[in-house]
Amino acid sequence: MGLVSQEPVLFNDTIRANIAYGRGGNAAEAEILTASELANAHKFTSSLQHGYRSRRARGSVVGRTKAKGSHCTSHS
Repeated sequence: MGLVSQEPVLFNDTIRANIAYGRGGNAAEAEILTASELANAHKFTSSLQHGYRSRRARGSVVGRTKAKGSHCTSHS
């Protein structure tokens, strides 16, 4: 028996790096943007001060209903 969590978890890295992780960390910028748009996250991510370079806040888990600006911090 296995357990598959229904809550997405973000690594302590940039939003870009979290998306790129799904491609082994080697995703092209166009792939990052396409994945973000398909996940309906591009508008929110783009609205952050540092966009895709924003880092997730320590201890936060971002889910479908929990995605708020307080879950991400902007670092360059």
